[in-house]
Amino acid sequence: MECYKKHFFDMDKEEQWLNEMADKGMVLTKIGHGIFVQKYYFEKSDTAYTYRVDYSRDGAVMEEITAPYVMFVTSSCDAEYVCWSDGKVYFRRAKEKGDFAKLYSDPKSRYDAERRRFGGCLSITLLWLFDICYCGTIFGTALAEHRVSKLLLVGIILFAVGSLVFMPILIRNVVGSAKKMKELKQLMKEQN
Repeated sequence: MECYKKHFFDMDKEEQWLNEMADKGMVLTKIGHGIFVQKYYFEKSDTAYTYRVDYSRDGAVMEEITAPYVMFVTSSCDAEYVCWSDGKVYFRRAKEKGDFAKLYSDPKSRYDAERRRFGGCLSITLLWLFDICYCGTIFGTALAEHRVSKLLLVGIILFAVGSLVFMPILIRNVVGSAKKMKELKQLMKEQN
């Protein structure tokens, strides 16, 4: 089993990479989590596959394979469920069975999926900004009352460093998702 550590902000690019790996004879078996990255585990295979990725409509459920949407895709597309990770569901279909069409065949459904991603990214970003303000208030109050302990100072420094690392990633996700939604909205207007 081989492990590749990557992080994708764009689901289309992730899907493209998985299909490139499949063309090399690598089959995705599971996805784990690391620090700032996901761990993609592959095994060698003689069967060629096409992969499709979708944002989860059902959320994280204990038995992902029985979720209604997963059952719909696996039965209607003659596909296999691979795994659920980070709000996304991964499917594959043997190339010998024919073309595995994109799960989103029209701009409206692609827009809806991107909107779900945007909502998730925006809520995490806003929560993080709230935490920054709250920690700033605590530190400011402790500083004004001359009660800054070493533990509080270390905690604030670690939180600040974490914010400097995570905030650009979160903002990049929100902005990228908003741009994609704008492009898809324009495409929907052109088609009408």
